Amino acid sequence: NCPEDIQIGDIVSYKSEYADGILIHRVAYIGNDSRGIYFVLKGDNNPSSDPGKVRCSQIERKVVAIIY
Repeated sequence: NCPEDIQIGDIVSYKSEYADGILIHRVAYIGNDSRGIYFVLKGDNNPSSDPGKVRCSQIERKVVAIIY
């Protein structure tokens, strides 16, 4: 359930408006504007956040467990 189940630090896959395919990045910030809730995402090894605001409609999945 987006946005209720998405928190800062979660890893999600999403369709970017700025790149082809699906990106898998971590939620760095959650904000609210005139269009509703949005997320700012960042790859763990990237020096800066992804461009643009990510909306719930763009989010495909959320990582719930990592098995080592």
